[in-house]
Amino acid sequence: MLRMDKIVGLDISTKKLTKGNVFGSLPDARPIQKDLASRFPLDAGRLGKFKQRGEGRSHPVATPESLFPYYLNNYEVARRHLESLSRELNRPLRILEVGCGAGWGSRFLSESLPDSDIVATNRVVNGKDKDVLDTARTSFGKEGLIFEEADATKLAERFGKESFDAVVMLEVIEHIPKELHDDVARQVSSILKPGGAFLMSTPAAEGYGVTTSGPQSKGHVWVYGNRPDVSDDLSPRFDVVEINRIVSKTHTSTFGRNVIREGLLAFGFVKAPESMFSQYTYEQGDALTDEKHAREKDTYAWFAVAKKLKTSNDSTGSGQQKAG
Repeated sequence: MLRMDKIVGLDISTKKLTKGNVFGSLPDARPIQKDLASRFPLDAGRLGKFKQRGEGRSHPVATPESLFPYYLNNYEVARRHLESLSRELNRPLRILEVGCGAGWGSRFLSESLPDSDIVATNRVVNGKDKDVLDTARTSFGKEGLIFEEADATKLAERFGKESFDAVVMLEVIEHIPKELHDDVARQVSSILKPGGAFLMSTPAAEGYGVTTSGPQSKGHVWVYGNRPDVSDDLSPRFDVVEINRIVSKTHTSTFGRNVIREGLLAFGFVKAPESMFSQYTYEQGDALTDEKHAREKDTYAWFAVAKKLKTSNDSTGSGQQKAG
């Protein structure tokens, strides 16, 4: 059983990391995916739409078994940090999720944090986006979990200042142009209550297929190369920033799994075992290298924990940044 009192913590009164154990191995995603898929089925017509979109967070029914763990483990790490934050603040949390997709991850968080209130949001710019948000509402909505339309660059206008204990943004920032990242960080800082936390995950450039022409993944406009890149975006707006990573010990890119399958087929295997793509751990920032990962073939996502001090600090002003 996980000892929650051993989780890495943040002493936000001194702006220093406190010592503690890393989360370690993350859970097997397959039972969780099967449970969600059985409880929240999709009708045939809507299922076809989601499979055409090909998005990892579209719906548990439509997500490849080899891709589902990548997204689930981001939510699992977020859950553990949120539980730690709830104990630290000594109250249930009011949480905003920015970019929730079809909402299965939001439901996972809500069921794991039953006393907290979650507002999960997507930006809606076309009919497909509206369909995703409608699916989230009809399939995954429940007491304590609502789905709303919102723009990441207008959060304070939409929700008001200091209105949430935590903001969760998983696999979203890479879809936002780099010139808007400070606007997003400023908005998140504004809507966080004193002592609140911003939890953000994003693919790391190494092992994710970044070329001289940019990210290979369709829809990604920016991918961080190393820890300082992530910290540089967040530290001007937050008092404490911890950069960790979720490592996939697959010896290949999660998104390049077909290459491994082809190799196994050449050796006579009928199907590459999906368990190859589920070996994840969560590693603490102090143990990381900022250049090349020690295991070059592993892939990983950055997971940032950014916090505000327990004193009110308006960061929506003219855009002036604090000294780093």
